[in-house]
Amino acid sequence: MSRDNTSRNAPTPRDRELFNEEIHWLLNMAASALGERSAHSGILSVLQHGGFPTGVPETDIYSNYQMGWCAGDSAPERWRKTIVIWRALPIDVHAVLIAHYCGTRSDLPGSVWARINGALGDLAMAAMWIHEGEALAKLVEACVDQKREGRDDIIAAGAGRAERRVRQAHRAWYATKELTSGRTA
Repeated sequence: MSRDNTSRNAPTPRDRELFNEEIHWLLNMAASALGERSAHSGILSVLQHGGFPTGVPETDIYSNYQMGWCAGDSAPERWRKTIVIWRALPIDVHAVLIAHYCGTRSDLPGSVWARINGALGDLAMAAMWIHEGEALAKLVEACVDQKREGRDDIIAAGAGRAERRVRQAHRAWYATKELTSGRTA
């Protein structure tokens, strides 16, 4: 915490076009929060993200909310609100957001993926999804080969293109949220 009682990592207005808690929750945590305990993805989500919003494993998805222990919407209500926005988005926006929030490249060796992730940061998977063919090969080579001529320019261009697409996808989310506000599934 800083002196003004705000987190040092609190999102700035610019960051809201690169990360959205609602999208993150919907794509990574909704299944486990809704009680999906036996599915592999639900279990991984519980382990990676702390599970149910209270941090306590719970089989009855409404009990803490009925007791008044949690602020805000219950997990089912939150899902109903966010899924309406998700369903209204174009499929190309889905692809960018899924790549940005959920993507991993298990087909690449760990050391290669570590270098790509180190060069591109949070935009790594979106950049890998957006680029195709020769452009993708150039980007991967630039990330892996630190002595490559023009490496910084290739990485900057790749990251810039990925950032533009991720920002466009988040702007589409916010615009769709405005249009669908008040609706639930």
